[in-house]
Amino acid sequence: MKLISAVEMARCCGLHLLTEAVSNVLNHSMNLFKYDRVEVECAELTMELQESVPNYKNKTIEEWVEENSLEWYYETEQDKEFDCPKLRPKST
Repeated sequence: MKLISAVEMARCCGLHLLTEAVSNVLNHSMNLFKYDRVEVECAELTMELQESVPNYKNKTIEEWVEENSLEWYYETEQDKEFDCPKLRPKST
């Protein structure tokens, strides 16, 4: 799983920190991935966080979004209704 997907999921769950986003996925991994992929997916996500985000332990999701020049958008009306936006590169 990519960090961006974990962040999108975390936003829908009302979480605020990157560490919360990753912990959320790790806690629910058995429901998110096929059994034989759980360890691989969790390891990839954790490694991406540790390698690509300096000072990730205190970083908020919004800080990470801003630092990576991303923006929230609603892909569907249902996303908007449930306030579950997706991320994309900022349009210029």
